[in-house]
Amino acid sequence: MLQYTPLMFADGRQTEISLGTGLKVPIGHSTAEFIGIASEDMQPGTGSWDSLSWIYVSHLLLQIPGFEVFAGASVRFNGTNEREYKVGNEIISLLGVRWNSKRFISYSMYGRYRWAASDLRFSGKVPNTGLALSGSWDFTSTLIPYDRETDSNWSQMLNMSVNGPRIGEEAKLIHVVETTWETWKTLYPDSFILSLDTGFSRNYDIYPYGSYKTNDNLLFPVSNEDSRLSKKRRVLGLIVGDRTKVFPISEFRSEIQVINENFNGTDVVVFGNAALNLAVSFLRTLSDGTVLTFTAVDGELPVIIEDNEGNKWDIFGNAVSGLRAGERLIPAESFISYWFAWAAFYPNAVIYNHPSSFLLQTSSYRPVDNAINRIHSPNLERRKFSRKELKRRLRKEWPVLVKTTKVLSVRRDGKMIGFQISHLPIHSVLSDFGIIQGDIILTVNGVDLKGLKSLFNLLGFLPEMDHVEIGIERENQTLKLVLNLD
Repeated sequence: MLQYTPLMFADGRQTEISLGTGLKVPIGHSTAEFIGIASEDMQPGTGSWDSLSWIYVSHLLLQIPGFEVFAGASVRFNGTNEREYKVGNEIISLLGVRWNSKRFISYSMYGRYRWAASDLRFSGKVPNTGLALSGSWDFTSTLIPYDRETDSNWSQMLNMSVNGPRIGEEAKLIHVVETTWETWKTLYPDSFILSLDTGFSRNYDIYPYGSYKTNDNLLFPVSNEDSRLSKKRRVLGLIVGDRTKVFPISEFRSEIQVINENFNGTDVVVFGNAALNLAVSFLRTLSDGTVLTFTAVDGELPVIIEDNEGNKWDIFGNAVSGLRAGERLIPAESFISYWFAWAAFYPNAVIYNHPSSFLLQTSSYRPVDNAINRIHSPNLERRKFSRKELKRRLRKEWPVLVKTTKVLSVRRDGKMIGFQISHLPIHSVLSDFGIIQGDIILTVNGVDLKGLKSLFNLLGFLPEMDHVEIGIERENQTLKLVLNLD
């Protein structure tokens, strides 16, 4: 990466300008495996020749110390890798203002415009990638913390650095309980406040932003508005893998309510209380592999739940009595925010007990009774393909497969076991593998599929493999399809 700074904040100058350009060369491996071959967006690189150019301008306003106006733009052109996957080209521009308070917080407000072309696989568009040609503006009006070591900015909603030398790094979540002072005193009546003498003339007994938390007004528009809940509804958001689920705090019962469930293949417990204005979540699986089921405990605060073994746990997940006394539950990845912020960063989140959730949840398996597609084959089928022919057919059929084929995740006893195939085009490359409508794909090369993306990602890596074994369930029988490439 080459950088040139024609103007700097030096010798009394108020403006700084930096320009840069660079070329990324595909060296090393770009087919990392994490329990099977990782999807393209999880690879250490794109595996292609890419170029990036950027410009950044910042102007100090001397009338207000520490205040600056900044703007920037970057353009990225991506090539096609050896698996014929091309990450979409991208343009990002931003305009904003910032005030460095010389404390731990940098107060920033900016608008960001991003346009991205769809990713391509075999010259066909990859679903759910890219943005419309008109682009989109993402507005934020939150306080963004920065670290003093590198001056990188961090997004509290994404739990990662979004600007600076540490961009892309994830922040480690620390389990906290967010509630009111009244509730905290109920939980821990002997608590003390360190001091109200902060050096600032502020009234800490009142909410400082007027009616902001009760009205529907936002300081700036957001990139995705979701009317399923009111904008200022406080929710506990749960993140499990590539899916999210929110629990509106006001909809918990007035006594402790405990929700044991499996979400996206992970056993979690969520408990909350609308009257106490709190909600917390933990994993139900302990470090020794035991999966617990919890019920509410009333009248013993801060003890709040009891498990099926008879152990009692407090609001921080500490076992305070029983054979597991002294152990601690593992916090789930979750935090509380306004609904408008959660919806902007995590579109299509599932809402607990909301009618829309039935549309967003994955479907359960029902056997497909189709006499035309039903075949009675031995438990092992072997097929042979030319590598060159396979690559040609994938390039030709990819757009049709993505658009036509329906894939539903199959869950049994609360756990995902595979994916059921329907609406499979006749004489497609998948049908020639031996897959038919109604089949449930269980494993590939002995590895369980971890998500829908991993299934489609497999198609892109097929030409690189010499031998593929696909475990399927067909009419309640387990079969193995073996594909050899030469």
